[in-house]
Formats: sequence, C-alpha cells, structure tokens
Amino acid sequence: MFEVGLVVVDGKWLEICAFREKTALSKINNITIIFLSKFEKTFLTMKKIEFVAAVIVHNDKVLCVQRGNNKYDYIAFKYEFPGGKVEIGETNETALVREIQEELNLKITIEAEFVTVNHTYPDFMLTMHSFICSCKNSALNLTEHIDFKWLDKNKLDNLDWAAADIPIVNKLVTK
Repeated sequence: MFEVGLVVVDGKWLEICAFREKTALSKINNITIIFLSKFEKTFLTMKKIEFVAAVIVHNDKVLCVQRGNNKYDYIAFKYEFPGGKVEIGETNETALVREIQEELNLKITIEAEFVTVNHTYPDFMLTMHSFICSCKNSALNLTEHIDFKWLDKNKLDNLDWAAADIPIVNKLVTK
C-alpha cells in the first residue's frame, strides 16, 4: 500500500508523490513531506472544471435557465446562469460567447466581469467566472435547458438555484 504526500521545498509545494510507507523523517533540510488524509487525497484528485456564466440583462430583467435531468442529482432541474466549460486555448470571453450561441442561439455583448465563484460539489470542483451581458433581442432557442425565465433582480431568490450560482444571485440581489 502506498501513502500519498505533498513534497514541499523551501515552503513551496513541488509535487504529489506516492511513498511505500510513511517515513519517520518527514523533514530533511529544506524538504518537507506532508502526508495526506483520505479526504485530502480525494480533494486533490477531484476533477476541476473552469466554467463561464452569463448574467444576461434585457429590459432590466435577468435571464435564468433551468437544467434538465442530470447524472448529478444535486444540479438536476436547478436554475443557473447560462454558460459552459472553457475549452483549451479559449479566453473566458470567447468561451462565453460560444456557449451562449450554442445553448440559446442568442447573440450577447459582454459588458463587464462580475464575480468569480469557487465551489466544490461532491464529484468535481468548479471555478465559475461570471460576466454581466446584454442582448438586443430576448428571443432565444433552448438547446440544453428545459425552461427559462426573464426575472426582475428582486425575484431571483424565488428560484431553486444550483449551489455554485447562489453567490452570483446574492450579489445581484444586493447590487
């Protein structure tokens, strides 16, 4: 059986290594080995996703979209701000425009960065960059969601939101 440890040199994390056994010598000169608990191992090996989300405003209403059934029951049928994964080589802005076009067939203008949320779900870690966006036309075509609503900011907290979207909702409501 192997033990997993972080190798730290001069106070900076270098890499994760497997050791045949826990060594009594966990610190030699400027090298420190920090052995990890089962929880820490799971956390370090968890899938990490870089995501973008659009807070689309049209005529003072905010677009909210509802997810369909999902293999992760904790996000199934929850409301969210539309967006998606950032692909390798894409900027956040390019990914956002692409995702909104794919998901909603909607042309948006990115107005400003809003808030970045780091959230850990049971099966993956998500970093979600949100942007305030506008659109000239509110007509859209759902390709990945089952419902949408254009709501006043003060009604956003009436919906059942995905956990990672709640900090965005809270900031919008208090803005």
